[in-house]
Amino acid sequence: MKRAKIITIMSVATLLTGCSVTTDYLFDELSTHRITQYVEACDKALQEWPEGWKMVYYPDTSQYGAYTFLLDFQEGRRVKMAWDGDKDTTESAYNFNTSQGPILLFTTYSLLHKLADPDPSVFGGAIGMGFEGEYEFIIREVTEDRIDLVTRKQKRPVSLVKASREDWNQLEYNRQIVSRFEVNRELPFYQYIEVNGEKATFFYSQKLRMAYIAHPKENQTVVYRLPWESTPTSIRFIRPVTLGGVTFSEVTMNASKQLRIADVPGTTGTFSRATNRTDRCELRFPGAVEAAQKHDGYNLVERGVELDYITPPGHGIEYFRFYWNLVGYAAGELYTRNDQGIGLWAGLYTTNIVADGVGDQVTFTKHTYSQCSGVLTFDMNNWFSIVYFPGTLTNYLGNPAGLTVIPFGDQFYMVRNADNRQWALYSRKNMVE
Repeated sequence: MKRAKIITIMSVATLLTGCSVTTDYLFDELSTHRITQYVEACDKALQEWPEGWKMVYYPDTSQYGAYTFLLDFQEGRRVKMAWDGDKDTTESAYNFNTSQGPILLFTTYSLLHKLADPDPSVFGGAIGMGFEGEYEFIIREVTEDRIDLVTRKQKRPVSLVKASREDWNQLEYNRQIVSRFEVNRELPFYQYIEVNGEKATFFYSQKLRMAYIAHPKENQTVVYRLPWESTPTSIRFIRPVTLGGVTFSEVTMNASKQLRIADVPGTTGTFSRATNRTDRCELRFPGAVEAAQKHDGYNLVERGVELDYITPPGHGIEYFRFYWNLVGYAAGELYTRNDQGIGLWAGLYTTNIVADGVGDQVTFTKHTYSQCSGVLTFDMNNWFSIVYFPGTLTNYLGNPAGLTVIPFGDQFYMVRNADNRQWALYSRKNMVE
């Protein structure tokens, strides 16, 4: 058993009426009796607060933003849940695991399980992984109005705080804010924010609950990749942004899709977007291609509508992977599944970084090699061509106008210059092995 130690701030007798406990969740040599007393006290705290509890849950801040849950714990170890993901509500069971320390777990399917569901048709997460959510939590500290937890597998922090009736009444406003930040993939890609004369690209993802801000400054690119959470009036970034000498951490969008800075009184930002699908990006990003080439493999995580042909629904295509290699080539790989197994098609392209002194433009000048192979399948080569024609990938990667690359650490956007509606966001996370 993992080693652990629980530091009891109050006596067991006091715990049963108003628990205030901390644990470093290493679980030393606690007796089962003491752990049982501990979880019973915590269960009592969960049930006694009449307005329920609020959880703002970031499954993985390197990849996703937060989801806001409201939980009403009831007798019989039942819990009702609502959230800002959609209007669904669930009633499910919860329990405690005392064999490995004080662990709160949700034992039947609930809204929390949606974030872990491996089926993308449920809530749009990655195939086989969902949004990397968890539904088992180690109880780390319990105070009068807050319970601090960490997820059991990844040890990511999350807290339950006492909710109010206002939280329940305003949850629909959270949902409305989230829905306004839905990406319309049919509109031109580029959009901008400008504060005090300093302009940056500003992209956001409702699916990933991430915002992306990039602007060139002193021959380099300053980038922000910002997980966000919803409030009834805005989205709030996990960390502040500084642009044009103004530091802010919230933006809001009205029903007409007009953005503004929400948390700095007297400050307004100018927001605009490309109006023509052939408009090139108004900003340039020094060294963007070089930055993206630091890592060789990326998965497609979001795309414009005109890239649906890369992974058309209903055709058995599960993954598209893009990668650079060390000898000047780039490639696309498609992983497919049917009733015979998993197949792979790979296409290889020579790369030309446009010598414009900036380094954010790239063209794939020649389709030099392709192959079709089978993995865990009975028919190694024949069935793949039924569901995919390799030339459709060349339409995107091999266009002579090239692509613009905008880097965000382990992620980057790549936009086709001939048509700024063909764009893709790639990420190093969740790689297909």
